[in-house]
Amino acid sequence: MTMEDLKIRGAPQGEVPKSPIHRAISKTKEQPKPHNAVEEALMAEPATPAGVLHDVEPSQKVAIVTGAGSGIGKAIALHLASSNYNLVLVGRKKQALHEIEQELAKYKVSVLVRECDITKVVQVHDTVQHTIKRFGRIDVLVNNAGYGVYGKLETMRLEDINGQMLTNYFGTVLFTKEALPKLMESKGVIVNIASISGLVGVPNMAAYSASKHAVIGLSESLRYELADTGVAVCVVAPGKVKTPFFKHESFKEVDWAHDESGIVPSAVARAVDDAIQGRDFLYTVPASKKFELFLKNILPNFIVEGRMKEI
Repeated sequence: MTMEDLKIRGAPQGEVPKSPIHRAISKTKEQPKPHNAVEEALMAEPATPAGVLHDVEPSQKVAIVTGAGSGIGKAIALHLASSNYNLVLVGRKKQALHEIEQELAKYKVSVLVRECDITKVVQVHDTVQHTIKRFGRIDVLVNNAGYGVYGKLETMRLEDINGQMLTNYFGTVLFTKEALPKLMESKGVIVNIASISGLVGVPNMAAYSASKHAVIGLSESLRYELADTGVAVCVVAPGKVKTPFFKHESFKEVDWAHDESGIVPSAVARAVDDAIQGRDFLYTVPASKKFELFLKNILPNFIVEGRMKEI
């Protein structure tokens, strides 16, 4: 991948870009050009191992799931495998991904494991290219990877605020941009996992809530942009889900984060399946949350604000 492939417009000529994506690009060096056929062969990326593609049915659909190592991502991967999707499991912990790959062995699907930091331009690009090399197509992209940090904005570390936006929002942008050409070919579906807190501001989770609001805004705009391409953009917005999400140290003293309430990850996976099949915009989990959101919009502000203060 050359610098031209990764060029991001916007910085004035001669100015050093300061955003995280520009810094990532600026660190990427062009590969030296080969001087002869022998050097070209040595520098070439290894081809897909012989025989791999023979195990993949050309008509079998392919789904990429980010954050597939646990929780919601794992549940989505299992659900899609049961629906005969070939899968690309994306996450930071390779061992966890391989364990899930073993669980998927009972299904007649092919699985590609990719260790990837979704905030890194080059890693995302390479993951999508390996997907194309292995399967030749992308039908579904599930942008699920994300995390949250609990606490007041005034005391939260800037690196935690920035990190949530980079992972939850910017990682979604990167994977979507890279996968779009193949999704357009297949007239596929992008499913972005947001949160109810992306629709309603939640106290002590301002940074997380803002990142999920950004995902929903991105999704709505992109849905309009892609309306004539056959690609559907959907949002699945769950409430509290029983996952390792709350193992982050910031939730240690938060009682509601550790009680028995919450949605099982498989319920979110079923909502993702509904989104793939129905291709509508918003799916809340549980579905009754839509009615609560409707009430929020019509109730007097003092009632809504009073309820939020109790959280």
